[in-house]
Amino acid sequence: MRSMSDAHLASAARAEIDTLTSTPLEVELLGRFERLLDEASTDQELYLVIADFDITGEALRALCEAHPASLTDITAMLTMLNDLDIHEPGDLRRQLDIAAGFETLATEAGDIFARLNNLTTETTKEPQ
Repeated sequence: MRSMSDAHLASAARAEIDTLTSTPLEVELLGRFERLLDEASTDQELYLVIADFDITGEALRALCEAHPASLTDITAMLTMLNDLDIHEPGDLRRQLDIAAGFETLATEAGDIFARLNNLTTETTKEPQ
């Protein structure tokens, strides 16, 4: 039994457990052991990601708290930034400033055309 993996040991114990002859303690301990194995296997993927990207708990918390959107939406936004070759905050700031400048220009141009239209309309009206 010492050479068995934890999962194999749990499977063997589950196969041998009998509700008529096993004590409630044995049943409970096996259930808890299986839950711990499930948690460990689930956390294993998280541990691999943490190791691959050298993430600290503090860095992960900061990332999750940086924006109120869901992680799915944050991932989508980061993917879009990557697709646009925006990798630094300064790059994003420059793009946003350029976009804001064009929006201002378009708004001001729209105001000018509206004023010209009003002026044209007023000057071409026939006197009453």
